[in-house]
Amino acid sequence: MDWVERTFNVKLEWRSGLRNEDAIEPLAADIIAGDAPDLVRIDSGAMAMAALQGLAMPIDHLVDEEFKTRVAAHRTTDFDSFSKVGSHYYAFSGGQAPQGTGIWWNVDLFEREGLPSPYEMWIAGEWTWEAMLDIAIKATRDTDGDGAIDQWGLTDYSGFTGQGSLPVWTLASNNARSFRFDESGNVVFALDESEAMEAFNFLYELVHVYKVVPVSGVDRRAIFINGNCAMIAHRTWGAQHLSAMEEHYSWVPFPKGPRADEHRAVFHTDNIWFIPIASKHDPAALIELHYAINRLTEEYMDVTNEQHGEQWKHNFFYMHARDYESIETFEWVLENSEVYTDTYLLYFPEFLNVISAIMIEGQNPATVIASIKPSMQTHLEQLFNK
Repeated sequence: MDWVERTFNVKLEWRSGLRNEDAIEPLAADIIAGDAPDLVRIDSGAMAMAALQGLAMPIDHLVDEEFKTRVAAHRTTDFDSFSKVGSHYYAFSGGQAPQGTGIWWNVDLFEREGLPSPYEMWIAGEWTWEAMLDIAIKATRDTDGDGAIDQWGLTDYSGFTGQGSLPVWTLASNNARSFRFDESGNVVFALDESEAMEAFNFLYELVHVYKVVPVSGVDRRAIFINGNCAMIAHRTWGAQHLSAMEEHYSWVPFPKGPRADEHRAVFHTDNIWFIPIASKHDPAALIELHYAINRLTEEYMDVTNEQHGEQWKHNFFYMHARDYESIETFEWVLENSEVYTDTYLLYFPEFLNVISAIMIEGQNPATVIASIKPSMQTHLEQLFNK
């Protein structure tokens, strides 16, 4: 820090604060009082809220392809996915490593049950919702005859209403949107369109029709680690959770839905950096300062981007992998990692209620979405017309 202060001729002062939507009101008050910071680290969903309220400084004039790719590769997700709100860029650095989602699968259980390899399906272009469901149905059963399911086909690591959860990834994997803009530039509620409704119906069927995913009463992560579940939807860093597992596990990207031509490697949110609108300093200089403080580009690092990235990937994933197929699919996920913004509570404040109603309570997806459409349309119009 001493070197940074001397080199950039600045005095650094640090302030602790909130990183979610609760930070927006204090930030607005600081801007009005002339006491706002010049650099802010915050949740990307909260940044979108700040941008829509005019609290974040656009950096469109700085953003080109060189700008997007300058930060160390192991930290870079799809730039637009975490930086852009509407038609403007605001964030200039993601704070987390890529966390794209996929499916961890128990190779030993698959072999015992005679199930096809998700990796081979992935290579053949056949790794789809339908393929995953078929496997989950065949794997789910009562193994001891007591009338209760004790081997599950699929689970997720955080519960249905967690921020990073199976519903989020399912919506993304079918290219679902919570809203879109029509030809006149008007915002339109989109969760009743085919991409989203197919995802909601699929989630409903997993739990309430085919009963291949446990609703409650089990430790989701433990049933996979203990060999009692064929597949778990998890992020890349699930490798660290599974490393003590006795049985052989492997990793494959999340399957694609019927409306998707390609797989997607999404995670729900990122910790990003932006500049408040009230800053008096050159934004390019502030961004450079940020890169120096956090050693994000090669001129401020002790090693090259490539060396740093390889060391990070070794600690994060390679040392926990059990086969080379996992390494291959892990690399694909890193290269395609993106932030999926459509389930941000900013845009879709009813998200958790909708998922609870459909997946936990078993309500009809079409009825649930129809019931929220009027209020969500009004919310979106108020949000984007400020």
